[in-house]
Amino acid sequence: GRCWVTRHAVESHMEKNTHGLLDVRLDSVCALHRMDIFPIVIHVSVNEKMAKKLKKGLQRLGTSEEQLLEAARQEEGHLDQAPCLYSSLAPDGWSDLDGLVSCVRQAIADEQKKVVWTEQNPR
Repeated sequence: GRCWVTRHAVESHMEKNTHGLLDVRLDSVCALHRMDIFPIVIHVSVNEKMAKKLKKGLQRLGTSEEQLLEAARQEEGHLDQAPCLYSSLAPDGWSDLDGLVSCVRQAIADEQKKVVWTEQNPR
């Protein structure tokens, strides 16, 4: 199933100057941009070996390795249409869930140092 995050919830996080991790599709990033919310986008590449390492976590979410791999393939096919720049984490850059979390944190820190330009659309 899909889980929806409201604009209010995102703005509440922003007001508290806290970070949140959202597992969203690229079309959701476009929706956030229309609300003048510009998230850091980090794509986590997954291969079969890494999916096996995430098996316990996937089971808790009611998701299979095959579902994860299929979703990853679909998203990777759309990355060239992303409405913004994004960072990618290669599957060989982490070996377990703790390593993945560490890589995500580092990617966020790197992205926060960058200057971001946004196009002003007439409304």
